[in-house]
Amino acid sequence: MKSIHIVDSELMQVASGNLPFDDIFLKLLLRDSCFYPSSGLDTSPIKFFDSIQSFVFCDFSIRRRNIESLVKKEFFGFNKIHSRFLDLDDIGLSGRVDSIGDSSGWNNNLLENIKKNVEGYTHWSLWEIDSRIVSLLFISWEAVDCYGKIYIKNKSIPCVISIIQPGHTMGGNWTNFFDPRSYFLKKVRAAGYPPYMLLGCASGPSYQYQIEIDRQNYLCDDCEWMTISNFSMTSHKNVILVRKDNRSRQQKISDENIAEKRRRDLALKREISFNNWIKIYEICREKRIKPPSCGFGLTHSEEIIRQKIDLKIELRDMKFKISNAERRNDAMALVALKSRLQKIQTVQHL
Repeated sequence: MKSIHIVDSELMQVASGNLPFDDIFLKLLLRDSCFYPSSGLDTSPIKFFDSIQSFVFCDFSIRRRNIESLVKKEFFGFNKIHSRFLDLDDIGLSGRVDSIGDSSGWNNNLLENIKKNVEGYTHWSLWEIDSRIVSLLFISWEAVDCYGKIYIKNKSIPCVISIIQPGHTMGGNWTNFFDPRSYFLKKVRAAGYPPYMLLGCASGPSYQYQIEIDRQNYLCDDCEWMTISNFSMTSHKNVILVRKDNRSRQQKISDENIAEKRRRDLALKREISFNNWIKIYEICREKRIKPPSCGFGLTHSEEIIRQKIDLKIELRDMKFKISNAERRNDAMALVALKSRLQKIQTVQHL
């Protein structure tokens, strides 16, 4: 992941008013940044990415008073250097959220409600901890429209897009940011995917099913789930960091062919191992000695083969016991043994 790139003195110059907060400076903040749509007041990505200096949070539901309260907390360890509200014009947002998507449907009703109730403001702040200066640009706006007017318009792609519990189920969001078919990811895809995506949900493995990973464009097979929290440590999230798949189409085909050959080889080795073990198993059962463990779990079809061997051995033993009972003229034993024999034969023919 890329390291921080903004010169601290330049941040301080803009904060002090010696340099303007103009388009050039905005592009600096957007380049290699972390964009967090439907962020709420969750500051966990700032804590998670210590190599990123600029963070852009977007959430239509957060009011000015919420931001004012957040910056007063000083992020539980970050020292506030600068904090101020900006005009929407300073970052190139118009006075209204543009129309997005369809003109009908329940999700569009939510969108229309967002467009009517969004407060629409921008807040910029600088924070310092352990000689690290962090820029936080918070935008009260609809995320899909914001990404288009902020990043795409300025021809910028963030280093990371964080999608953590975006509220598409019960949080009031009008679209599912995880879905590759959503209007948000369609807009992201049109401009180019970021190198990384941080995907997360509420704490607990049972919530991970909500996350849909675009496996055609991101590598995640070797990724591990992690638990992160915001600075107040009151909210924990399960997250996974996935990396953009930059392989060419030919390389993907070649890698898949290699992986398929490896799967076939492993399947063949497994089949050989099972065949060798099942022969030993049958010999041990016939000699009435304990068979060795196979060392791996049996598939359904392999378990059926093992059970058929057990039934064959039991059927042979049962016929031997019946023969002995007939020689002894043991009528009661014959009735019980023949009943058991009939059950074994019934199971054997299933």
